[in-house]
Amino acid sequence: MMAEVPVVLVVDDDRSTVRLLQSMLHREGYRTLAAFDGASGQAAVHDHQPDLVLLDVHLPDANGIDICRALKSDARLSHTPILFVSAEEDVQSKVAGLDAGAVDYVTKPFHRAEVVARVRTHLRLSRALRAVVELQAVRVAQLASAQQAILPQPDRWPEARFAVEYRPLHEAGGDFYDVLQPGEGVMDYLVADISGHDLGSALPTAALKALLHQNCSITESPEQGLRTVNTVLRTVLPDGHFATLVYARLNRLSGRALLVSAGHTPAIHAPRTGQATSIDQVGDVIGVFETVTFEQRDIAVARGDRLYLFSDGLVQPEPGVTQDHVVAWLCSLCDACRDLPLADAVRHVVAARFAESTPQDDVVLMGVER
Repeated sequence: MMAEVPVVLVVDDDRSTVRLLQSMLHREGYRTLAAFDGASGQAAVHDHQPDLVLLDVHLPDANGIDICRALKSDARLSHTPILFVSAEEDVQSKVAGLDAGAVDYVTKPFHRAEVVARVRTHLRLSRALRAVVELQAVRVAQLASAQQAILPQPDRWPEARFAVEYRPLHEAGGDFYDVLQPGEGVMDYLVADISGHDLGSALPTAALKALLHQNCSITESPEQGLRTVNTVLRTVLPDGHFATLVYARLNRLSGRALLVSAGHTPAIHAPRTGQATSIDQVGDVIGVFETVTFEQRDIAVARGDRLYLFSDGLVQPEPGVTQDHVVAWLCSLCDACRDLPLADAVRHVVAARFAESTPQDDVVLMGVER
């Protein structure tokens, strides 16, 4: 089976130059395309997506440097290597071409061996880059799949009586949620956010989850458990990273809930009757300070009451609107959804929040019902 043959597009208004370059490349086994002005050259790049472009700087209808910038601004074409071929030999022209995104600059009159060597080199580099990108894409997909696998699903744990909407900004996000059962009739619910929106935040997420499972027990309060988690997490997180979280321990037998916030957005208590309110608490982020302080709140939770835990991506303020206003609006939205099934209420709140905007961060909303 013949391997895929690289395609080189030659864009030059001098037809003799185009024929010469095509002949040189054909002899080396490459396929070629030709365009004789800027408009047809750009169209050929979009239509055929060649593996490499040889581009003249001066074209009758456009400047090659402007064309290069335009192609590099297109996400689909940004990795296509562009080599300028020009009679301009001054350093300023070469620098301008490279600053526009070209990978190389060949001056006329050119030598066959030099052009062939440069084309071969940049095709090889481009192929290596594509291979790296494809490998990273596979690893990201695997990481995202692994991260999803460690998140508890409501349909697999009906007795936990929770629903969740999780929208990572990237394939693998820094936000996560968890549900634990430290005792009979007692459930722990957590929403956490590892600082950073890149893949580097995904691995500490797994470490935080493991620490929570080890230290959130019925023999210790949520506050005490988080102190231990903080001590260990300081040795795990990379420099500059930290975690925030909101933690609710719901005792369905006593109708009480203990809530702790570690530098996180407040939880919302939405009673079956009455208005929803945010539970404002103070607390340090975890993973940074040797000594931390958390405020633990104890509230009554009647049957049918709901708790909503969420990440800050849900309440990020917009121009002219503070986060407090967004949280207050969220409380009213939770009130409006009190008669909906919990899963429908959670979906409705997130959909309403982003009906006219796009999330700029990972988004988690967890609803819990007594």
